[in-house]
Amino acid sequence: MLIKRLIVSCGALIRICVVLYVFVQTALASALIEERLSFGTFAVSDNSVTSTLIITDEGRTFSTGSINVVRDGQPAVIRLSNYPTYTVLFLTPNTPAVSQTQSGVSPLMTLVELYIPNSITTDALGEATFFVGGKLETSGQGGSYQDTDYFFNLSFSVNY
Repeated sequence: MLIKRLIVSCGALIRICVVLYVFVQTALASALIEERLSFGTFAVSDNSVTSTLIITDEGRTFSTGSINVVRDGQPAVIRLSNYPTYTVLFLTPNTPAVSQTQSGVSPLMTLVELYIPNSITTDALGEATFFVGGKLETSGQGGSYQDTDYFFNLSFSVNY
């Protein structure tokens, strides 16, 4: 099994950067990010309660609690290639993932879900394209989020 490293996202007011690892079964298989996952621009006005920000794999943005969305995000578009033709690929997300900050001390955020299809079928070229969304949660433990970059290491497995 090989590991492919893909950079998936970077956002704004609170900047979210997601590094995505794709575990594949063959050396020839590849994954290409055609669009990056973006949680848009948002602010957390009160971290005393857990709040969520969801970017669906269909491109809709939802928030609960104290997350104020300034600009909607967008799902990632990933194309897998060099797989056998007309083959069902099974996708398994590996979540949750806890944030790391580039600098300073800040409450943690957790990417609790990665929205990907359970399975997809490759085409005549051995390729399959799908959308990736996610659900982000604030800690709800008080404190203010710093104006810095937040990083997540995420992965999902591809099996057939």
